Amino acid sequence: MNSRFAPTVGDVPPFRRSSGNPLALAAMVLFLTMALFGNFLLAGGTLALAGSAGSVVNQTAFLGALGLALVAAQPWKNPARLLVLPASLVVALGWTWLSVVWSISPADTIRRAALLTTVTFTAFLTVRQVGYERSISTLRVLLAVALVMSLVVCTLIPSVGVQYMSVLTEKNYGGTWRGVFIDKNACGQFCLVTVLFFAFSRFRRRHLVLRGVVILLAVFLLYKTQSKTSLGILAIALSCGVVALYNRSFRVFLVPLAGYAIVGLALSYDRIIAPFRNALHDPDAFTGRGAIWEALARYLHDHWLLGTGYGAFWGVGDRSPIYALSHEDWVRNILTGHNGYLDVWTSIGLPGLVLVVGSTLVIPLLKCFARHIPPKDTALLSSMIVGVAGISLTESVLFNTDFTLNILLMVTVALIAERYRVRTPLLTSRRLEAGKPPASVPTRKRVTG
Repeated sequence: MNSRFAPTVGDVPPFRRSSGNPLALAAMVLFLTMALFGNFLLAGGTLALAGSAGSVVNQTAFLGALGLALVAAQPWKNPARLLVLPASLVVALGWTWLSVVWSISPADTIRRAALLTTVTFTAFLTVRQVGYERSISTLRVLLAVALVMSLVVCTLIPSVGVQYMSVLTEKNYGGTWRGVFIDKNACGQFCLVTVLFFAFSRFRRRHLVLRGVVILLAVFLLYKTQSKTSLGILAIALSCGVVALYNRSFRVFLVPLAGYAIVGLALSYDRIIAPFRNALHDPDAFTGRGAIWEALARYLHDHWLLGTGYGAFWGVGDRSPIYALSHEDWVRNILTGHNGYLDVWTSIGLPGLVLVVGSTLVIPLLKCFARHIPPKDTALLSSMIVGVAGISLTESVLFNTDFTLNILLMVTVALIAERYRVRTPLLTSRRLEAGKPPASVPTRKRVTG
C-alpha cells in the first residue's frame, strides 16, 4: 500500500495486520530458507538430480519449522487454530495418503506423503499467524537475498553457479546460469516468482527504485539461464496480472474470450498442440522430455485410474514401472517426469489429478477474483497461479514434496486463502488500494515518505 495516511493498529483491517509473534516469523523464515536454499546448503552447490528431499537434515529442518509454528499457534489453548487447510486441499492430501493401499512401494509413499503434508501444513499455518502483508514482505526479502547470492555465485564461482551439461540428456549447454539452485530450470522458475512478487505487491514510494532494480536483475538472471519455458510463461503471467490490476471488469469478457481461445486452438492445432503430441514420438523433443512423456503415456494407457501410489513411480529402484517402459539409462535414473500433470496422474490416478489441480490451481484462481479482494492482490496471486500452471507443463511442480516451486505454490494458495477469508468491504478495499484511509476511520497521523 502506498498511503500517506496511517490509521492506528486497531483500525487496520485484519488482512493488513502483521504478527507480533517472533516464533511464527522465525518458523516462516526457516521454512522459506529451506525452500529456497535447501539444495544449495545441503548439496554444497553440486548438481544433483535427487535434490535434498531424502536428506535427514532437510527433513529435520522442515519438521523444526513446523514445530516452531505449532508452538507459536498454541493449539492447546484453542485447537481450532490448526484448522487452516481448505477442505479441497484436505481431500487431495487424503487421497494421497489413501494411495498407500495400492502403492507399489508403500514405504516410499508414506515417507513422501509425510513430507508433502508437512510442507503444506507449515505453509498455511505460518501464513495464518504471520499475516498476509508481512508474509509477502518476508518472502520478498528472501527472494532478493537468493537473487543476489545467485548472481554472486554465477560471477565469482562459475564452477558452482554455471551449468554446462543438460540434466536430462547430458548434452553440452555451453554454460547457463543456475545460481544457488539445482539447475537452470529451477533458477528460471525462481526468477519468474521474483519478478511477479516485486511487480505486483505493494511498495512505498521510497522503495520503488529498489523494486525496479530487483526486477531488472531477476530478468537478467532469467535471460542467462536460457530457460525458454520460464521466459515465455513469465510473459503470460505478467499479462494476466496487468489485466487483473487495471480493469477487473474485464472478467465479463472471460467467457466469450475462452470460447474464442478454444476456436483459435482448434484452428491452430498443428502449430500449438502438435509439438506436444509429436513429443511422444520424438525422444529429443523438449530437451529429451519426449522420451519421458512417451513412457508415461504408455503407462497411463493401462493404469489411468489409480496409478502407482503417491511418490512410487520415480526413485524407487527396480520396482518402478519405468524399467519396463524405457531402455534408456538416463530416463530410468531421473526422479521426475518433467510434467507436473503427468506425474500426478501416474502416481495417484485420474481422481488424484482432478483433486490436486482443483485444490491448488482452479479453486485458488477463482478465489483471487472475489469482489472484496483489491486488484493489486488479485494481480499478484492470480499471476502466480497462472505461472505455476504453465511451468507444470514441462516441470514436475504440483504436489512435489519439498520442490521449491511447489512450496512457493503452497504459500501462494495460503495467501489466497488468508486474503479471501478476511472480507474487507469493497469500498474500504478500493480506498486502501488508492492509498486512502478507510472512510470510517479517522486519520491519526501523517506518515512522510
